[in-house]
Amino acid sequence: MPFVPNAGDLCLVMDDNDLVNLILHSKQQEWILGQDLGIISYNETPLKSVVGDGISTITPDYEQMGTSMTKHSKRRGFAFYGKKKMKKLIKEKINIFTT
Repeated sequence: MPFVPNAGDLCLVMDDNDLVNLILHSKQQEWILGQDLGIISYNETPLKSVVGDGISTITPDYEQMGTSMTKHSKRRGFAFYGKKKMKKLIKEKINIFTT
């Protein structure tokens, strides 16, 4: 069963397909994004600024995450992966929690 928001909800959206569905639903309801429905979308892209006023975005700093993980993993004896591998692992873990 797909998620159907109510007026006044705030939605955290991890997937652009879900974002499109929320925007379409908002248009059908004649809601104003940022007033009738709040949306926080993951990963800022130029398209999001064009498609919907009222969409807030958050984007992780993968380089800082990798630096922090490296520093902490060395102290705790964990394996270290390069930045590219670490980005891939982080994205895979995030996808596990959102599917």
